[in-house]
Amino acid sequence: MKNAGKPGGVAAMIEAQYRLHSDIYGSYWGRWSPENPNFFSDFIKLPFAKITNLKGHPRFKEFCKLAEMKLREDIYHSITMPGGAGQECPGYMAMSHMMHMAEMGKKHLVHRRSTCTTALRFSRTSSPT
Repeated sequence: MKNAGKPGGVAAMIEAQYRLHSDIYGSYWGRWSPENPNFFSDFIKLPFAKITNLKGHPRFKEFCKLAEMKLREDIYHSITMPGGAGQECPGYMAMSHMMHMAEMGKKHLVHRRSTCTTALRFSRTSSPT
């Protein structure tokens, strides 16, 4: 995550694509559970960061959409709407990977920064801090 936004190559693209594919870790939409909400957030943060390295790629907007959809999946299944209560222990929400992904997305991704703003707001209001 420390290299978010820096130029990346084919390796970053491959890692982002395979880690975000539902066959590698599953998907809530496929009725598969990663056990705890923070596990899913933790798993998708690296490919999310890798997508920020692909700004020079001609299909960067499509990669941004892929990252956004995974973040939306995480929000939908780990935060109770509309109030923003997390479905995870407040201590884990305080260390939320979702918050870090949302900050990266807001800074580096172009598709929909509003999704990242929403994730930031809910991950902060779900935290005990």
